[in-house]
Amino acid sequence: MKILGKKSLSSAIEKGLVVLLILGIFITISVGMWIILDWEKWMGFFLTKTIFIAYLSSLPVLIMVVEFIKIFQNLKNEKAFDKQNLKFLKVSYIASFTICAIYLINTFILLLDTKWIDTFIVYPMLMAIIAIVFFFFGIGLIVLTEIYKKAIQFKEENELTI
Repeated sequence: MKILGKKSLSSAIEKGLVVLLILGIFITISVGMWIILDWEKWMGFFLTKTIFIAYLSSLPVLIMVVEFIKIFQNLKNEKAFDKQNLKFLKVSYIASFTICAIYLINTFILLLDTKWIDTFIVYPMLMAIIAIVFFFFGIGLIVLTEIYKKAIQFKEENELTI
């Protein structure tokens, strides 16, 4: 199977990411409207703070999906080693670290709320695991950015020797 080009794996992934972006926007707006329309119910719920903080992570996730769409558009257009991809990767790892920070804050808020923590420790642990996953995803994106930067330098040097 082809990786680059119009009828390739990168083209299929780009289409899948566009569908994911549309679903993400729809879900983000729907959940936001649900919370706003049923505000009295949410104000009495013991996880309101943490749900709001977790909801904030939807924006960096959507930004990350948009940046990956741009990367896969470049791959579809056979511009694999384009300098723009470095910018897209940088925005993605910043978004990943932002999500990590949001979930770490969420974890600490949950751990400070001692009313229910003795019986429900699983939720803060889940928030911490999500933070760790996005931390390592951000580190991976930084490494990929540096590898990509070197590949672009080698490509430019190669083009100069021809």
